[in-house]
Amino acid sequence: MANTAHRPPTASVAPWLLGLSGWLSAATAQASPPSAAATLDPSGAYTLVLNVQQAWLSAEISVAGGETVELGATPVGAVLELEGSTTATGPLWIVVRAAIDDEDGVTWTFSVDPQLLPAPQPALEGRLPPRARGRDGRWRE
Repeated sequence: MANTAHRPPTASVAPWLLGLSGWLSAATAQASPPSAAATLDPSGAYTLVLNVQQAWLSAEISVAGGETVELGATPVGAVLELEGSTTATGPLWIVVRAAIDDEDGVTWTFSVDPQLLPAPQPALEGRLPPRARGRDGRWRE
């Protein structure tokens, strides 16, 4: 008697799987993710710029686990600028959910390494400490 416990799948299953994989690849191939860049200042305020590569009927975005923001319909080539704040100190994780048409939707999850902005310079106004000037008020050399 032959051992049939480890038989390979029959050909009757393969067309269904091939059809499904072809449908998935066609749906995801048409969806182009947005490109993104971000800045982050020392207080945690960020500015995120998204360059839309494909038109959306509607979309929503979440940055660094924050609240979800509705983006609405967006044409190809649109540049969206979002501002917010976060306690994250490293890459900003972005989740974009978009309806491409009436039947297809896509979710992109990606990270953006923000450009860190320097802390603002303190105001250099007022008088210098007394040790920087002589008794007569002139600068020491």
